[in-house]
Amino acid sequence: MQENRARSVCKLAVAVALAGSVGPVCAQTIEELVVTAEKRESSAQTTAISMKVVGDEELANAGVTELASITNIAPTVNVAQNNDNTLITIRGVSSRDYTETGDPAVAVNIDNFYFQDSLGLNAALFDVQRIEVLRGPQGTLYGRNATAGALNITTNKPGQELAGKVAVEFGDYGTRKGEGAVDVPLAQNLSLRLAGMIKQSDGYRDNGAGGHGDEDDSKGFRAHLAWDATDRFSALLTYELVDIGGVGAAPKGVLYEQVNSDGTLQLGDDLEWQLNREGERDIEQESLRVALNYDFDALSIIYSGGVRNQDYLRSNDQDGGTLLDYSWVQDGESTAQNHEVRFISDFDGMVNFQAGAFYFKNDGDKSNAYFRLYGLLPDNAPYDFYTFLYQTENESSAVFGQLSFQLTDDLEYEIGARYTKDKKAQTGMFDQGAGYLTDLDYAYDGSKVTWHTGVNWDVSDDLFLYAKIDRGYKAGGFKNDAEYNPEEITAYEVGSKSQFMDNTLQLNSSLYYYDYTDLQVLQTDPVSGVARTYNAGAATIYGAELEMLFLPTEYDSIDVSLAYVSAEYDEFCTVTAGSCPAESDFSGNKLPQAPEISAILGYSHDFPLASGMITARLQTRFQDESYFTFNNRKTEWQDAYTKTDVLLTYRSDELPISVTGYVRNLENEAILTMSEEAGYMGGYLVQYAAPRMYGLRMDYEF
Repeated sequence: MQENRARSVCKLAVAVALAGSVGPVCAQTIEELVVTAEKRESSAQTTAISMKVVGDEELANAGVTELASITNIAPTVNVAQNNDNTLITIRGVSSRDYTETGDPAVAVNIDNFYFQDSLGLNAALFDVQRIEVLRGPQGTLYGRNATAGALNITTNKPGQELAGKVAVEFGDYGTRKGEGAVDVPLAQNLSLRLAGMIKQSDGYRDNGAGGHGDEDDSKGFRAHLAWDATDRFSALLTYELVDIGGVGAAPKGVLYEQVNSDGTLQLGDDLEWQLNREGERDIEQESLRVALNYDFDALSIIYSGGVRNQDYLRSNDQDGGTLLDYSWVQDGESTAQNHEVRFISDFDGMVNFQAGAFYFKNDGDKSNAYFRLYGLLPDNAPYDFYTFLYQTENESSAVFGQLSFQLTDDLEYEIGARYTKDKKAQTGMFDQGAGYLTDLDYAYDGSKVTWHTGVNWDVSDDLFLYAKIDRGYKAGGFKNDAEYNPEEITAYEVGSKSQFMDNTLQLNSSLYYYDYTDLQVLQTDPVSGVARTYNAGAATIYGAELEMLFLPTEYDSIDVSLAYVSAEYDEFCTVTAGSCPAESDFSGNKLPQAPEISAILGYSHDFPLASGMITARLQTRFQDESYFTFNNRKTEWQDAYTKTDVLLTYRSDELPISVTGYVRNLENEAILTMSEEAGYMGGYLVQYAAPRMYGLRMDYEF
């Protein structure tokens, strides 16, 4: 991506260029990026984390308006969609359990507020300043459920002057988007930022009686109130409301007999298939967050926390066709809160530290109903196929600390640890119909220590090297009637970050090796559809990453991201007692969503005009073949693909406007986001990413 690119072409340079002068007048260099990946401000090029950082303009260019499209900017990141649940994989490490008792492998934080629930994470992002994708376990500063890494989303905060922006976008499939934000100074050192968005589309899929799958009707509002009370104390109060409506995802059913001789599915048309009924989703998320910061010169105390309420009603045609008329309805609500206090030093001496405490709690109440088994029950049948009614409680607390020792002017040693205590509980009822009731009463109580150690070397102003070892973990728990243990990952990594050629060429690289034990693997009973989580014995993951940004001229930018991942199970038998029969031994299989080769290549060129600038950008992503489940069957497989986006942007010198035309997925690839066996409907269920899309976006700033 071109996230570091300095768009510093001055009007004089443009005028001279138009007059026929050779060579640029204004030099262009790669800008320094300031990040908060280590929960304190630092330069991205001197932070010992393999990361991808992208600003607001580049997010718009890459089409990242939702978390599902984060793959457009980071090659080792893969996102799967299961209904409205967002399942993120980084370097082959993932979690398939998106329920209240399950835990993600990627810690998602919005303005330092932790989001545990994957439901609704794919809501439209709006008024975002930057996104930081942190690769590798972040078990010390971020804690549990960051075995794969972390995703930090930072929104724009209030400014001290009256200013704002408005953007509208129109595209095919009836796509309409609107976004706006305004900064309002209320008093000296007190300012307000209001931001909102609306996103609507008619849906990519034509499902006959089932309406239009992927139809969207989402809205969002956010208010930041910032108070810089003194030079030392500041406070930020945030209110956020997001409403996600429309039909949502529409699974497609593929019957067992629709399998090719090579084991792949006969997918047929990816835009049109028949369903019995139209899906529905109504998800409302309301958040109130607070951030407080007090600076004692060499010591800062920071509090961040808040509460998030969520109500949802979802349904869809669960057999993906018209043969069986099997449907699913989910209704629930949840309340999540998390609080963190951190102490950060900035001493002149050899030693500095970061220490703190964290608390998280999530309470939920949900019902899952599966209707009309195989279409044999009449509409007025007195019972469903089966229904889950339950309440859950998920609680976690932690203390952590990290020390840094400045051994020399150029050499730093870091060591840190975190102690986490986890509690989970679920009570309720499993109704199998016709009077067959089973009580649900499960509990989990566990703790774990994670740690970090590493060495950082500032070789020169243009070269930074690091080597580190990190331990991460994901909490244990239960899934229906099956208990499982925590999973652990020990990650060894070395990396370099460098600039050359007067800071017009940037090269970052990393090598890593993961020792992964007791992996939590979700296994769905293909007959009943009931899922359980088990522990696989062990897996090994290793790989390499290379990222380059090059500004060969004043008007050109080339960015390349390459990634190689090898991720396989060393020990994995689904039979826990006695010997392991061959059909139950998955040792040697690849981990889900872990393509060996991934790459992103982008090229941008600026065409200076008398009245402004036209920028053309071409970006393509290649992803190797990968599997959606541990079975490694071709029926649950995504073939290798290439996806290309083309953009053309005009920016005016006279007016604060820009206009962008785009085509995304130029090849019109049919890309799967899910494929899994569903024996209850006699085959497999698949979901698709967006097809080829074109549109026009207009931005105005004031």
